[in-house]
Amino acid sequence: DNTNNPFWVVNENVFETDIERFFGSTTLTFEVFDWLTLQERLGTDIISEERREPNAVGTRGAQRGEVFDQVYRQRQIDQDFSIRTDNELGEDFSLQTVFGNNINQRTFEEITNTATNLNVAGLYNYTNANNNTPDNFFQRQRLVAVYGNATIGFRDYAFLELTGRNDWSSTLPKENNSYFYPSI
Repeated sequence: DNTNNPFWVVNENVFETDIERFFGSTTLTFEVFDWLTLQERLGTDIISEERREPNAVGTRGAQRGEVFDQVYRQRQIDQDFSIRTDNELGEDFSLQTVFGNNINQRTFEEITNTATNLNVAGLYNYTNANNNTPDNFFQRQRLVAVYGNATIGFRDYAFLELTGRNDWSSTLPKENNSYFYPSI
């Protein structure tokens, strides 16, 4: 038989996980004049997870026992600031604009260790293992942007909208990390 007894796995190889998460956002809006508004938005999402997967001595594929530990963290912060205007330009025309910036940062971190060939059965500790294989991973991504939008209206009937956004991304080469996308 090349498989583990399901009762063995359920009772001896108990997978543990502990997850903590915090997220939220806030918005502050300030009306400077009836035609001019400033707005700041800030949000975050933070996840922290710890996992432990033991394999008891005698488990098929890990006859001498092992334990796998992992710490995983993810953080995201998003900030957006905008200036909005809403103007009547005489009786026939209107102009609405939005100008702003956005910053988004994401951080990922993973720390793992696989401890194999346990000396004492049931003691899932790095110092109880003959072999330890640690691994670390860290990544940070940042996107910074500026944007604008202008809408010209004629008698609340016909509208011309112009938009533009430029992003700078940390995941692209420094000499070519900027990209612009307009629309009409």
